[in-house]
Amino acid sequence: MSGTDEKKTGKDETDSFWDIEALIPKRESSFGVPKDCSAREIQGAATVPAKYGSSSDGTVLIRYIPPHSAEGALSFAKEEWDSEQTYFPEDSLLHRVALKKKKSAYRYYGEFLEDAVRYVHREGSPCPCVPFFSYAPQYNQMNDDQLAHYFWFRQNARSGRWIETEYCYVLLYIYELINLGGYQDAKASQRMLVALWREYHERFPAIAGKLADWICDFSLLHRLPPPVEGGSKLASRVLALKEFYIAMPRGDMRGCARSLLRFCSSYDYRGSKFYAGENEELFDTHIFEALVRAVRYYSADGRLLSGISFNDSTLARDAYAGAICSSEARYRIEVDYCSFSRSNELRFLVGDIVKYAENKLRTHLGIKSKMTVYSLPNEVRDILDAYFAEALPNKRRKAPAATAAYEALYENPIKPLSLSDAARIERESWDITYDLIEAFEEGEATEEAGLSIETPEVSVPEEESGLARYREILLALLEGSDSVLIREARRLGILVDSLAEQINEIAFDEFGDALIEEGEGGYGIVEEYREEVLKEMKGEEGGS
Repeated sequence: MSGTDEKKTGKDETDSFWDIEALIPKRESSFGVPKDCSAREIQGAATVPAKYGSSSDGTVLIRYIPPHSAEGALSFAKEEWDSEQTYFPEDSLLHRVALKKKKSAYRYYGEFLEDAVRYVHREGSPCPCVPFFSYAPQYNQMNDDQLAHYFWFRQNARSGRWIETEYCYVLLYIYELINLGGYQDAKASQRMLVALWREYHERFPAIAGKLADWICDFSLLHRLPPPVEGGSKLASRVLALKEFYIAMPRGDMRGCARSLLRFCSSYDYRGSKFYAGENEELFDTHIFEALVRAVRYYSADGRLLSGISFNDSTLARDAYAGAICSSEARYRIEVDYCSFSRSNELRFLVGDIVKYAENKLRTHLGIKSKMTVYSLPNEVRDILDAYFAEALPNKRRKAPAATAAYEALYENPIKPLSLSDAARIERESWDITYDLIEAFEEGEATEEAGLSIETPEVSVPEEESGLARYREILLALLEGSDSVLIREARRLGILVDSLAEQINEIAFDEFGDALIEEGEGGYGIVEEYREEVLKEMKGEEGGS
C-alpha cells in the first residue's frame, strides 16, 4: 500500500470514530404496512357463550386483525359506527336516546368478561374478609382466599345481607354486573346496582358519583326506566344526566310539580325559619298545590310546560367511563333531553312561584316579613291569589311567637291597647314638662316670654273597642282620604306611621292581617280587604 493510500485510510478511520449514528442499533420503522395484514383465527381453550363464536368442538374462535395497517390507521382517524340504535323514552325528560357501537379492531377486557361468565354461578361459603387492593380489580389479580371472600360477599349481597368487606370487592361486583348486563336479567342487575350504591356510597365515597352515572348508563343501554328504589339522594349525586331520574308522566301535572320542587327550584321553602312544627304540613300542602295550578297554566295544550319556551339540550358520552368495560358493553350514548338542572329561566320561575306562595302563607299566619318576588307574571299571580282565596278564606290565624325560653324573660308584659292609658301617659308627660320649665325658667320669665302650655284633651269613647274606635278613620281611608288619620295623629301628638301601626296591630288580632298601607298617594286600605272592611264598618255604624 502506497503512502498516499495509508494516509487516506487513516483519515477514514479517524472520521468513523466520531460517527455516533454507527454506534446506535438499527430499528425497524414503525411506519408503513406490515407484510401480513390478513385476519387470523386463534384457538383458545376457554368456553364462553355462543355470541363469541365457537367451533363445533366447543373451542373459542377469536378473530384477530393485526393493528397499525395503513387501511386501519385511516379508518380510525375518523369515528365510524358499526351499528346505531335509536329509541324515544316515554314519560321522561329524555326525548331521544341513540346507542352507537364504535368500529374497533381490538377486543377490550375480553378475558375479564370470560371470567365473569365462568364465575357468575359460583357459590360462596363462610370465610373472613381478606385484604385486597387494586386500582382496577379483576378476578385474575386475586389469590384463592381473596376469590373465596368475593364469592361469599356476592352471595350475601344477592340475598340482601351486607357483610364486612372492602372497597375493591364492591367495585369488582359492580364491574361484573355492568359487563354481564346482556347475560342476566337486566332489571334485577339494575336493582342490585342501586342496592350497592345505597349500602356503600357513604362508607366508600369514591363510588358515590361514578356509580350513579353508571346506573344511568346501564339503564339507557338496556332501555330501562329510572329505578324507583334510588330516590332523590341517588339522583343528586349524578354528575352527567340528572334528568334521567326525573319521572315525567304524560299529562301528570302533580308529578311534574313534584319533580320541579325537588330538582328545579332556585328556592327551597324547607329551609325557611317558619317551616317548623305545625306549619310544616301547611307549607307542604299549599305550596305544592299552588305549584300544580301554575304547571296547569303553563301546560294549557296538554303537553307539560309547553308554555315555557326553552330548547332541548344534547349530551354525548361514552358508557361506563372509568370502569372496566368489555367491548360488548362499550357504546357511545347520545341523548336529547329537556334540561331541568341547567335551565336558569325555569329554576328562577319555579323559585318565584314558591316564594309567592310562602308569602301568602306568612300573611295567613300573621307574619309581617315577606320575601321579594322578582319576575312572576301577573297572570300567574292572579292564579295563585285565586287558589289561596279559596283554600285559606278565613285569615284569622295568629303566628305563634318563635322565641327562645330565655328571651321570654326580657319581653314586655302583654297588655291590651288602651287609648285612655295613652292619654294618661301623655298628660303626665305634659305635667312633667310644665314642672321642668317652671323650675328652670322661674314661671314669671315664662309668662313674659308668652309661653303657654295646654294639655290636650283626648276623648276616648269607652263603649267602643277594637277597630270600631277607628271607624271614622277607616271610612275616610275607604273614600280615598287620609286627612282624618293625619288629623287624629296630630291631636294625639304622635306620628302618622305610629297611629297606622296601632290600627294594624288591632287588625292583626281581629282581622288576621294589616289593613292600612302607605302608597304613592298617601295612606289607604289594602285593596283586597276594602269590601270586607266596608261591610264591617257599615255594620258597626248601623248597629250603634
